[in-house]
Amino acid sequence: MGDGLTTFVFDNGSLYTKAGYAGEESPIAVFPTVVGNYKKANTIELKNSYVGDEAVAKLPWKLLRHPVNHGLIKNFEDMTKVWHHSFYSELRNIPNDSNVILTEPLMNYKTIREKSAQVFFEEFNVNGFYIGTTNGFSMYTTCRATITEVEMGDGVISFVSFNEGYPLPNSAKVINIGGEEITDFIFNSVMANNEPFKTTHFDRIIARDIKEHMCYFASNFNEEIEKSSTQVEKVYMLPDGERLIIGKERFLAPEALLQPSTIGSEELGIHQNIYNSIMKCGADIRQSLFMNLVITGGSSMFDNLSIRISKEMSTLVPQNYKTKVIENTDIAQKYSAWIGASIIGSTSLFDNEKVSKSEYDEFGTSVINKKCFVYLLIFY
Repeated sequence: MGDGLTTFVFDNGSLYTKAGYAGEESPIAVFPTVVGNYKKANTIELKNSYVGDEAVAKLPWKLLRHPVNHGLIKNFEDMTKVWHHSFYSELRNIPNDSNVILTEPLMNYKTIREKSAQVFFEEFNVNGFYIGTTNGFSMYTTCRATITEVEMGDGVISFVSFNEGYPLPNSAKVINIGGEEITDFIFNSVMANNEPFKTTHFDRIIARDIKEHMCYFASNFNEEIEKSSTQVEKVYMLPDGERLIIGKERFLAPEALLQPSTIGSEELGIHQNIYNSIMKCGADIRQSLFMNLVITGGSSMFDNLSIRISKEMSTLVPQNYKTKVIENTDIAQKYSAWIGASIIGSTSLFDNEKVSKSEYDEFGTSVINKKCFVYLLIFY
């Protein structure tokens, strides 16, 4: 960094927080975005609060709180605890006089951006602050400036097209479904009817593990659904040694992101939202956008996703158009937003665009929306 200060990078998702330093190739810490606390029967407080993996390990599911819901910060008291945990417990560093880059969801609220800046400047005494969308940061990992970027998280999926590095507001769309709906499908269809499963956090961890390691998109859904269950079955070994048979749920669960009606959602499928995003852009750049589809985020890691998206897109686009999903490494795809922010934080662009403490002291929180504007697509 030009100012010689440490620059922290935080990507706070609905499910996981990713934390590390600008200039690094991947986050140092990845932990659940959860907070909780409890008291013994004698009311003696054991600890003020637990965060992340410690909260998951020590607290019952009902006592866990999720400060980020559908991509948006809902509880700043708990979110501040997550950031404190990131600094002092995960990265083991002091935030004073440092810089911070924070990701935000597409269509974030102005009040949330401003409150985030206030916390970092006033609670953590940082020297510089920058906030940008996950889609915008993800663009930097592609080395491409004209793309349609799809960020698939646990709580939301967001779509936006870029032309020469700038977001096109008319193309922006956020849908409130994501990886959590796939976890729900696995839990409800596979686990809930099997003893001894209950609605506990540990059981949901198992459902999430099944999702991450056994689910896939059917490259041809009609052919896959016609197969016998034994052709697609796999055995999942439970911690107690019991065997759980996973059948067609392996591809039916993620199919919900292409056919949301199967889970009772009125949202359009991923491919339809991609198509709509591009068709809202100028006709002169549509072919470039169709040929530069970038799909990132933790919920994009299923096998055959690119194949299936390409196949579904071919049924929507005009005959004279072609489509292409840009492939990336697993790390770059999964942590794309964090990596893009890390890249920004190690360049002179960050020095020029960040909000300094002196600017914050002079102009207040409103300066955030004046300086952090390159990827600014927010609600007022």
